[in-house]
Amino acid sequence: MRKLAIVPFFGGTSSATHSKVETRLDYLAKTLESLREIGFDPLVYQAKSDKVAVEGSKRLNIEPIWLPWATCTDVKAFLSHDCLVLVTEADHVWHVSDEAVWEIPHKSQYLAPWRLDLVGPAGEMENPGSPTYKVDGKEYAIANGAHHLVDSDDPFGIIPVHGNQSAFSGAFVATSEFFKLIKFRKRHLLPVEHATGFDANATGLCVKTVSVNRCWIDHLSPRDRYQSPES
Repeated sequence: MRKLAIVPFFGGTSSATHSKVETRLDYLAKTLESLREIGFDPLVYQAKSDKVAVEGSKRLNIEPIWLPWATCTDVKAFLSHDCLVLVTEADHVWHVSDEAVWEIPHKSQYLAPWRLDLVGPAGEMENPGSPTYKVDGKEYAIANGAHHLVDSDDPFGIIPVHGNQSAFSGAFVATSEFFKLIKFRKRHLLPVEHATGFDANATGLCVKTVSVNRCWIDHLSPRDRYQSPES
């Protein structure tokens, strides 16, 4: 089965991102490296108006704000039947502990990773008050509504997650059959969030792994808000 990762990238001025272009390029490089390490072929999308071009990217004649919607819509047009599709923002380092997670998505459910933000040196968080979780001695905040850790004796279990905010990870993995059913919406408000989670959540059941370590992303851009010694 082919594993395709699609990554909309803003290489110019856009209201959908707050990081400097140089920082975004660094985050993108780390994102792409992590995707290859978990066995996916990444395809980067950009708007033609971007002044900074990423080698090998597919450029669309679209206003930058519509890039996430246009990316997913374009992929639907050529997607093969036997394919696993990963959609992700361009500031996510992926961590997957076992290949069996790719068996979770099917025709009526998709997989969302746990989204973790590194806590700043003075305890800074993108969403203050979020519960924290340690990975390799580093403290992370569990971000974007995924605040329900579940006690379970089954490390390979999954959690059904309901509602946009709880399900949102800024990324998801779906079968091509499920992906083609998603109605991607062209929205001025939260255009990235719709393409990377909300629209999938309107289509079928979102699940996360019981074990955070089994499938999670290190969300890089919150580091912009504080000076962190971590890279």
